[in-house]
Amino acid sequence: MSDDIIKRLREAIATRPTPGPWKIRAERYRFIHVYATGGGICHLDTVDGEGAANAKLIATASPDNIAALLDRLDAMEREIERLVKENTARKKAKRLLVRI
Repeated sequence: MSDDIIKRLREAIATRPTPGPWKIRAERYRFIHVYATGGGICHLDTVDGEGAANAKLIATASPDNIAALLDRLDAMEREIERLVKENTARKKAKRLLVRI
């Protein structure tokens, strides 16, 4: 995932979009609404496979879910950084032992 995508996601979350959870509601087999408590998010004019798939993706990509994904990414990056430092320290210690 590029830093630009992460930056754009963080900026989008910072604008405080409609809070979730977001849900899908089909009406009269013609329209699909993605909605949250307090208002609509998106209205799709079709319930075909593609429209339904788009609605599911939009609903799943709620601000809460994106924020949770970014939090997990941050935690993983911190863990990678910690492991790299630990590995570097072990290699340094091993080199020192070899000299003795």
